[in-house]
Amino acid sequence: MASNILGVDFGAKRVGLALAVAEAAPQRLSTLPNDAQLLAALSAQLADHAIDTVVVGLPRNLDGDDTAQTAVARAFAARLRAAHPEIQVILQDEAGTSQVARERLIHQKVRDVAAVLDQEAAAIIVEDFLA
Repeated sequence: MASNILGVDFGAKRVGLALAVAEAAPQRLSTLPNDAQLLAALSAQLADHAIDTVVVGLPRNLDGDDTAQTAVARAFAARLRAAHPEIQVILQDEAGTSQVARERLIHQKVRDVAAVLDQEAAAIIVEDFLA
């Protein structure tokens, strides 16, 4: 069954989002500030795009060990699950996604890489989940 998947690249300052509709290739969606309004802004995106699955990037070292940010991402995923029990929330290893995203954007000749880097990383997180 096809689903609408929201990819989340959760960062300390910004949260990148990407959308895969009916399991098609994910597209960059938006970047949200990681502030007190994050959950409300994310809830609006879930409703606007009829999301039934959220894939949250789980930061780890390249060797697979947890980082300081791993627990923060897990806590965010738990908050999201509690706020939206009707939506499946999945954690997906995101090691190396920011570097791959940067390389992709440079190759695509994107002018302002920084503006969409987190979104592209979120798209890669969804791609990895779908693979």
